Amino acid sequence: MKIMPVAEIQAGLQPIADEMNIEIVEVEFKQGHSPALTVYIDTENGVDLDTCEAFHRAIDPVLDEIDPTFGAPYTLNVSSPGLDRPLKTQRDYDKAMGQKVEVKLFAPLMGKKFFEAVLVGYDGNCVSLDENGKALKLEVSKIAKICKAIDFDFVIWHIATNSATPFYGTYLIKELGFSLQFVSILSIIYSLVRASVSTFWGKFADKNSFASMVCICLGIAGVGFFVNIFTVPANGRNFYTLYYALYAIAMGGINSALTNLVFDMVKPQMRSNALALSQAVSGLAGFLTTLT
Repeated sequence: MKIMPVAEIQAGLQPIADEMNIEIVEVEFKQGHSPALTVYIDTENGVDLDTCEAFHRAIDPVLDEIDPTFGAPYTLNVSSPGLDRPLKTQRDYDKAMGQKVEVKLFAPLMGKKFFEAVLVGYDGNCVSLDENGKALKLEVSKIAKICKAIDFDFVIWHIATNSATPFYGTYLIKELGFSLQFVSILSIIYSLVRASVSTFWGKFADKNSFASMVCICLGIAGVGFFVNIFTVPANGRNFYTLYYALYAIAMGGINSALTNLVFDMVKPQMRSNALALSQAVSGLAGFLTTLT
């Protein structure tokens, strides 16, 4: 398939990006069975699904006019750069400064080809890192890939909560004496509260950061767990309802972070499969605990 140079495509889209205060990080075209043009974007406040959809709608008519494939069909995708995107430009390094990064070398250094450390400097030729207080300086030419590190701790925690769910059901009915009807009402309350706060947490993360949102959500969950410590049959309905509401508020944000992780890490055409797999693994973990 004959296509227009991506630099020309980006130049054609740049006025729209400037008007919307969006940075075009990269334009990529992949040929094959399902040709796709992907535009990677970023903003000062990060990128969410609404931003991608708005930019997609804005550039669609422009691309129809530019006709980058000279009439051949293709799929248009708009995406965030992704957490695993290699740091390439000065701006990439500036944005990652002070954050933990993963570095893979072409050849071993001090017996290692992989480092995880904090990025503290970049001068165009060398990268300066702080590995647990130890200073490292690596030449860019010796680095195969450098990207932001990903913390999967809260992903594991999410799977653990699904594993504990069956035991909660037994606890509510056998220990606290709740009826199945009341447990159903609690589930409805949980779903409604979680759905109502998800948009708020998403906007909060865009304005601040997903890390700060997750920290706050974990704090709210902690308060809920503290309330649950004092839950006994005598006050069970009131205390456990409060705990469940707090837990729903917390999970509304944590689930948004998990979705964002998939959104950043997975290619656009594979995101639905990745989200489905995430839920399936968590559900399987919960099911397996019932067999013990």
